[in-house]
Amino acid sequence: MNSRQHAQSTQDIKMNVTSARDLSGYAHTTEGSTTTGPTNPSSEIDKRYVDETYPDGGLRAWLVVLGSFFLLFATFGFQASVGLFQLHWSLNQLSDSSPSRIAWIPSVFIFLSLALSIQTGAIFDRYGARYILLFGSIGYLMTFFLLAQCTTYVGFMLCLGILGGVSSAALITVSQGVISHWFKKRRGRASGLAMLGSALGGITFPLILKPLLERSSWEWTMRTLGLIVFLCLVAGNLFCRSRLLATSTSAMVNVRCYLDSTFNWLTITAFGFELLLITGLGLIPTYAADAGYGTRSGFYLITTMNIGSTFGRFLPSWFSDKVGRFNMLLTMAVFTLASMLFIWLPLGLNSLVALYIFVFLYGFGTGSFVSLSMACVGQICRGNDFARWVGAMDSAVSIAYELSYPLNDMFYVLELPPVK
Repeated sequence: MNSRQHAQSTQDIKMNVTSARDLSGYAHTTEGSTTTGPTNPSSEIDKRYVDETYPDGGLRAWLVVLGSFFLLFATFGFQASVGLFQLHWSLNQLSDSSPSRIAWIPSVFIFLSLALSIQTGAIFDRYGARYILLFGSIGYLMTFFLLAQCTTYVGFMLCLGILGGVSSAALITVSQGVISHWFKKRRGRASGLAMLGSALGGITFPLILKPLLERSSWEWTMRTLGLIVFLCLVAGNLFCRSRLLATSTSAMVNVRCYLDSTFNWLTITAFGFELLLITGLGLIPTYAADAGYGTRSGFYLITTMNIGSTFGRFLPSWFSDKVGRFNMLLTMAVFTLASMLFIWLPLGLNSLVALYIFVFLYGFGTGSFVSLSMACVGQICRGNDFARWVGAMDSAVSIAYELSYPLNDMFYVLELPPVK
């Protein structure tokens, strides 16, 4: 009897030692309950544990995607409509300022929302979504209600450019980062569904803003937008939850990702796609007017492009889980280039129908990269470092947004002859 008890005791000790080894080297959380052990970042056990515990589905995981959808609707979706702000300011509050000077306000807004991702991504990976999401929500909501009271250039720059840029950086980081905590095999599909929010927001906000600015006061227009954003932020705060935390020895800002050649090439590709997308958004209305299609066609062309982007952000990501995310990314790059070479350049000046077909395909191709890039980053890094890596890429890509504005002005001033 004693020998059996001794054998059982020995077996229990071995099981406890094995369990301790399995638990050493990771930090895992589902916000509200945290389990930590001695950290060992280089441990293979840590990597195996993280890879084996992705839900990749279920009600809780898909609610996270829904929350990310609403956050991207309110942030990236709203950014697509800031051009209407420029037009309104130039005719009203800032009529004494030049268009190029006014353009710096949305430029700073979009730049900060991406450039600060390298810091907000590190905070998200270290501490989770709850507090950075709360901070971003309060700041972003304040942006709209303060904008309602602004009348000067400095006021608009501080409220939209600075406060809006900093707070949206926090929200964008969370909306991108939480997907990587819940999905691995279906990450492309989940990212595509979440990114539909940004595309639909890009269609919805201009359709709401245009009649509001024409028929209502500036103050009530901003309050209406604030109410819409408030509802989106409530959904984001309710549904977005992180699972994985970085180990306690992780640096707050990770620049080691720039030593990865795959990541560097992906960042260069992202830079090119974003520069192409933003420059195209600015040039297509002018191109249509100069081609003799009328100024009103520019608005409908941009709407068509945003509709194409809606499909592009979802369909390629859905199939990327099966054919490979980098393979799909390369395919969409070739697809976008082909649409420019074989439709836009030879037919754009001669046929408005051909131009509509081109901008739809152009939006489909460039829009696909927004969601595919996140899935590709998730493939080359661990889930609890995802926000840092995406933040590092977004910080580099933010330069493309700053370059797009002077490029638009340069092409417009040069009045380059059309290619025939």
